Amino acid sequence: LMRLPQAAQSEFLRMVDAWLEEGALPWQLVIMVMVLLPKPAGGERAIALEPFCVRLVSRLCGEEVGSWSVTYEGEAFWDDAVRGSSALRVALTRLFMDETADLLGVAHADLAWDIDSFYDSVLPARALGAALDLGYPPQLLGVCAVAWTGPRLLRSGSEYSVAVQPQRSILAGDGSSGNVAKCLLFGLLQGLHAGFVPRGVASRTWVDDVVQRAEGTAAGVAGALAEAGCAFASGVRELGLTVASKSCMVGSSSRLLEDVQARIKEAGGPALTAERCFADLGTERGPERHRRPLRRAKRTALALRSMRRLRRLPKTRAGRRVARRVALAGAMARWRYGVQGVGASPSELQAVRRALGALLPGRTAGRCLTTALALELGQHDPAVDLPMGVVRHWFDVVAPYELLRRRARRSWEAARSRVLAVPAAARWRRVRGMVSGVIYVVDLAGWRAEGPFRWISDEGVPYELPEASLSEGQAIDVEDALGALAASLARRLWRRAAAYWCGRGLEGGCWWSQARS
Repeated sequence: LMRLPQAAQSEFLRMVDAWLEEGALPWQLVIMVMVLLPKPAGGERAIALEPFCVRLVSRLCGEEVGSWSVTYEGEAFWDDAVRGSSALRVALTRLFMDETADLLGVAHADLAWDIDSFYDSVLPARALGAALDLGYPPQLLGVCAVAWTGPRLLRSGSEYSVAVQPQRSILAGDGSSGNVAKCLLFGLLQGLHAGFVPRGVASRTWVDDVVQRAEGTAAGVAGALAEAGCAFASGVRELGLTVASKSCMVGSSSRLLEDVQARIKEAGGPALTAERCFADLGTERGPERHRRPLRRAKRTALALRSMRRLRRLPKTRAGRRVARRVALAGAMARWRYGVQGVGASPSELQAVRRALGALLPGRTAGRCLTTALALELGQHDPAVDLPMGVVRHWFDVVAPYELLRRRARRSWEAARSRVLAVPAAARWRRVRGMVSGVIYVVDLAGWRAEGPFRWISDEGVPYELPEASLSEGQAIDVEDALGALAASLARRLWRRAAAYWCGRGLEGGCWWSQARS
């Protein structure tokens, strides 16, 4: 588009203005091609291959949508899918709340709601009306109405189905669908917060995924959470939607969950299964003594399999370099998601290091893995990078907020006693979340954690977060402490490498990376 002559660009923008003014699109742009993408947990999801011109209309209205988002985020304080946030950040915050509640001995339970085929079940008129009521740009909504109600074709490979005219469904894959979906649920969530936040039940959303959480006494949690769950299910039915069968609940005890189930059943609410853990935004959540990292184990297995397949590339230096780049951008990125907020077991970490080392140029059996990774990746050995990711997320997710810092201080000593009560080789088994994960990493580096934000390095240098000068929600500069911690982890790694046969001299790293006079 930018390479078009200026006259052609002016004509195209004139057409876009006409589309927005009239709320219409050429018929060639109304026909939507749909493809089926696999879901991580099984099944398929229909996504639209929206024409570029239609997507461009949403981008050209970005300033108006941005102004609306500022107003919306000020009112919809329950929505986690906002600018500056991410699914991983939200998932780690929820995991932190679970772990600290367990450490403090507080009863807690969550109702994890999922709406069945949400995008394909919504009436476009109802969703567009809700967005219009909340001040979403009306001209853009007019274009959305035309695009969402047009004929659709299903594509599989090079084959196309017969066109169908949808009666329900907003278009998954359209730039405005997520915002309009939020508007549809706005009234329901606003009512839930007004009625149940005073009773200790918080409802948080990520577009159509809703989690209701309560903490306190077992009796108080069961009563308030059951009523809030029934109210949510009733509101979903009033919107013409259906609660999915995979909706579930988790809690700090099986007796608490049985009480919640009985109360919901007595009130005529939907049947929810009590799970030991459940998938929340790509990570596992559940009470401390029932956690089963099935998703993480599957993600690790997929990463290892991907790196094994990359060994089939030509065993030349160029082929190994291509394999390394693909592994770092694909398999390693997939594996790190979620794991970098809590950490990985020593055996899992070593398996990933070996699989990555097998792709490096010149790497053969018997040669030093730590040296090979240092030569090709510099300071980014997974044995250093992953633990540092745990600490970085700690300062990114927990440290900026006073409420979370307070919970960290209250639960720190209990977590520290739990992790350090066993020999060093068994301490990873005591890791249950972010708090214990950070304690494990700090101890692994040879540091002493006197508190959640005051640590003493292996050289006796104290590092402390100046909490009095922090601004709520603002990023924190702790690069000095993080650099020193990474250096301690690297020194530990090189000391282990030097302990192997013919490794003497590696205590300070590779000879060409050491300071020379």
